[in-house]
Amino acid sequence: MPRFARWNFFAEGMNTVFSGVFIGIIGPFTLPLAVRMGATPWQVFIITAIPFIANLLSPIWAHLQQGKQKKWWVVVPHIFWRAGMGLLGFFKNPAAITAMQATTNLGLSANATAYGPLMQKVYPAEIRGRLMGYVRLILAAFMLPTTLIAGRVIDKHGPQWLFLVGGICALIGLGFFALIKEPPETVAIRAKRGSALEGLKLAVADQKFRRFLLAAFLFHGGVLTAVPLYSVFQVREMGLTNTQISYISLCWNIAWLISFAVWGRLVDQKGARPVVIAAAAFYLGGPLAYGLVGGFFPLILVAAMCTGIADAAMDMGSLNLILAENPSRVGPYTAANLVVSGIRGLLGPLLGSWMLSAFGFRPTFLTAAVLVAAGLAVLVWPDRGRSAQAQLTAASR
Repeated sequence: MPRFARWNFFAEGMNTVFSGVFIGIIGPFTLPLAVRMGATPWQVFIITAIPFIANLLSPIWAHLQQGKQKKWWVVVPHIFWRAGMGLLGFFKNPAAITAMQATTNLGLSANATAYGPLMQKVYPAEIRGRLMGYVRLILAAFMLPTTLIAGRVIDKHGPQWLFLVGGICALIGLGFFALIKEPPETVAIRAKRGSALEGLKLAVADQKFRRFLLAAFLFHGGVLTAVPLYSVFQVREMGLTNTQISYISLCWNIAWLISFAVWGRLVDQKGARPVVIAAAAFYLGGPLAYGLVGGFFPLILVAAMCTGIADAAMDMGSLNLILAENPSRVGPYTAANLVVSGIRGLLGPLLGSWMLSAFGFRPTFLTAAVLVAAGLAVLVWPDRGRSAQAQLTAASR
């Protein structure tokens, strides 16, 4: 590993250690906390959907970031988000939790459009997949015990000071991330990339990439139809305690941790597309388990493991697919992906909330499974098209 990559891996790895503690505390318990306070279906929808809705701002962020160093576009939005999440434990009603979630997440999509181009520069291409996989292994390794401890502490003492500790750890981690050494972006690179709007148009015109966007819209939209309702189902239908919810999160963490090492190597050896297909296949486990069997706790644990495997595959696969297939236009392609992510993140939970009110849990979960299966079918259908970039090259000849 080159020296600059070793230093950057250390800085990102230390950030990940503290972030693992933060996410292990905040992630599994924020939505159950709001549900126990009496959150309405619309508040559940907003808490779940707002990070995706914020992604609709991605083209604006990509345009503002063009030609600039990306590190601070990752750090600054995270300061506001992590500090805000650390205060959630002191809130006494779901409306306040919903408002904090909404306000702190609106700027967080600026981080999403910057992170991919940043990783493209700070890690060599031949080992990037493995290093990104190892970082996520560190994250899962610290999330796993933290979540188990947090569930028991919240059941006994409440979330107030524990959430605050998580926020402080998250801010310490950002201090390490700020130590990443980012090579300056040259004038030649900036000229090659052109305008953000140009790149966005090319991304949407690229037939292979457009097909990925359609598939992800279906299978991940199906997941987002079901996932926000899992916490509602666990609290209201199954009557689970925070300790039991921590076991579900533990299963997700174990699967996520183990599978990241596999997906990172598979990305380096076989490319990102098979990993995205695997993500869609494993995503079927969650809505099918909840829709067909419902409150059988052991199967819910298996469903959590399937979702953990799928989330790891989606994280590694989608980002590296953009990095590998569109290396000169990572920012605009990432922005296009995030816009579609924002749309499915808006429509998926909206569909889930409406169907839950109209039809109940089981039809909603089974509808989500059908959407996931449709997205998987789009991914595995034989591809006979050419990318827009290839068509433009052929036309120029």
